[in-house]
Amino acid sequence: MSLLRLFHAAPSSEERTVFPDLTDLFDELFFPEPEPEQGTIPLANIIESPTDYRIDLAAPGFNRNEFNLEVEKDQLRISAKHEGKTEENKEGQYHIREFGSNSIERIFELPEEANSDKINALYSKGILMVNIPKKPEAIEKPARKIEVA
Repeated sequence: MSLLRLFHAAPSSEERTVFPDLTDLFDELFFPEPEPEQGTIPLANIIESPTDYRIDLAAPGFNRNEFNLEVEKDQLRISAKHEGKTEENKEGQYHIREFGSNSIERIFELPEEANSDKINALYSKGILMVNIPKKPEAIEKPARKIEVA
C-alpha cells in the first residue's frame, strides 16, 4: 500500500471499451480503492535480555489512551485508533484527505517463558515500549561455586 495516493479521475466509458481488461488491471494496480478500517502495520524492534523481552513499536501521532493491548492465549495484540477532528476547513475544499484518522494493529506470538500477567507498556515520543518479563523459572541463574567440605 502506498503512502501517497494520487488524485485520479475515473476513465470514461469510451476509454474503457477499447481495452477494458487492461484498463481495469491498470486501475487496480496503480489506483486501488482503500479498504475501510484497514490499519497499518507499525514497525517494531524486539529486544531480549536475560530477564525480559521488550517490543518497541513505532506509533507516532497517538495519545497513550488510544492504545489497546490484549493478551489472549499465547498472543499479544497491540492496536490503536486515532479519530481525526471533523472540523471545517476554512481555507478551501478538501480534494483528498488522507491523514487525520489512523489505526494500527500488530499481533505478536508470546514465547512460553513470557509472564503474560506482568506485561506493562509505556508510550513516549512516538514509541510504544512494551515490557514482557520472563517467568522466574525461565531466567537463567548465574553459575555458583559449591564448596567441598
